[in-house]
Amino acid sequence: MKKSLLDVLFMSDIRKDLLFLLKDGPKDIRTIMGIMDIERQPLIFQLKILEDGFLLTKEAGSEEPYKLTTIGKLLVEEMEPLMSILDFLDSNDGYWEDHRLDFIPRRLIKRLPELDPCTIVDPPFSEMYEFDRMFLEKSKVSSSFFTVTTCLHPVFVSLFLELLDKGVDISVVLSRELFEKMRSEQYSDLKHLVKNRRTEFYLYPKDMHFVSFAENDHYVQLMLLTNEDYYDNKHLMLSDPDALKWGKDFFDHYKNDSLQITDV
Repeated sequence: MKKSLLDVLFMSDIRKDLLFLLKDGPKDIRTIMGIMDIERQPLIFQLKILEDGFLLTKEAGSEEPYKLTTIGKLLVEEMEPLMSILDFLDSNDGYWEDHRLDFIPRRLIKRLPELDPCTIVDPPFSEMYEFDRMFLEKSKVSSSFFTVTTCLHPVFVSLFLELLDKGVDISVVLSRELFEKMRSEQYSDLKHLVKNRRTEFYLYPKDMHFVSFAENDHYVQLMLLTNEDYYDNKHLMLSDPDALKWGKDFFDHYKNDSLQITDV
């Protein structure tokens, strides 16, 4: 019985590896055996399945290289981003599957692999309300600081005042609930911050399904909610240039959907 294309593509790691290998160009069986470290007979078996699925071809009985068909090239091009996302989601001990991701816009969901590698920080309970020290120190020597947040951290105001004293430009997107809380409980501090020429404050009018996002010149920090909508005290630290670019695009998405706060 002929296998479905889904079975051909996803039911064998060897076949997937073969397709991605041949994406770089035709290769003969000896070259494939050497690169993949596989014996001839099991390799021929998998090659035959790919041939029967019209995903690769070679001249019958010849030693000419195997190459992808037009269909094979098309499917491999479509598989690459999918496999990249799957590999990313499978990393970090299931963290991504356990946390809400619906707050991320679709165009940035497709770019999740740009967040690899990332570090999961799980501080002890005694440090639950402390700002990440490394992130804090790097923020003080950065040119800018961006955050989208739903929570009032104990050092929130003092951190911003210290960053302003060091010449750091600050952009903040607040949830509606946090804005109302700060206006009620820290009115004078909030007014002072909003009126500072080095700050931009915005009000996000919709629900935010995460705890906070922050970025300086060196790191991105993400605090997510679990699928059950609680915070498990873990946060993500990212420092790769691609992650910093992803973080800036994430901030701009929320900023562009927000209303600027010019007075309180």
